[in-house]
Amino acid sequence: AQGGVTPDLVSAIDTAVADGIKVINFSVGGAARNPWTSDDAAAFLAADLGLQVTIIDPEANPGGVCLYRGCIPSKALLHAAKVIDEAEAMAAHGVVFGEPTIDAEKLRDWKNEVIGKLTGGLSTMAKQRKVEVVTGVARFIDPNHVEVQTADGLTRVEFEHCIIACGSSPVKIPGFPNDDPRLIDSTGALAL
Repeated sequence: AQGGVTPDLVSAIDTAVADGIKVINFSVGGAARNPWTSDDAAAFLAADLGLQVTIIDPEANPGGVCLYRGCIPSKALLHAAKVIDEAEAMAAHGVVFGEPTIDAEKLRDWKNEVIGKLTGGLSTMAKQRKVEVVTGVARFIDPNHVEVQTADGLTRVEFEHCIIACGSSPVKIPGFPNDDPRLIDSTGALAL
């Protein structure tokens, strides 16, 4: 299904709308969320159908692993590599460019600009749909409440239905020198 919205998800949200419930979509324990799976799509669909929706995310703008530390930074850097490769391939067709030079700092700034535009776009979409975005880390305290640690302290959010979108994080291999600066995970590689 496009954007991670499946018929079962639509049916569940339709039922929620009929019952007049609040859906909360959040990140557990600070793990970021992937916005291109069903979490933000579900949150925005639920809001479009009239539900009160809250997104809890540790970042100032929603976005999760995909936008901040995964798909989008990878795709931005892959695009830069593809441009270099295509420029080199054009030599066979009579268009010759000089040897490329890479300014890592400018490339990193451009990648971060792409990330900023997309996460800002999700924040704008949330505002347009009247989706409340809470910046913090949530934990369940009972079946219908989460406690959120925000910059201003603890707050509670009540819900009847919750979508847990926990994103991903690198695995630390036991016995490996995980603190060795020569060993980096995907997040570290994308930050180089």
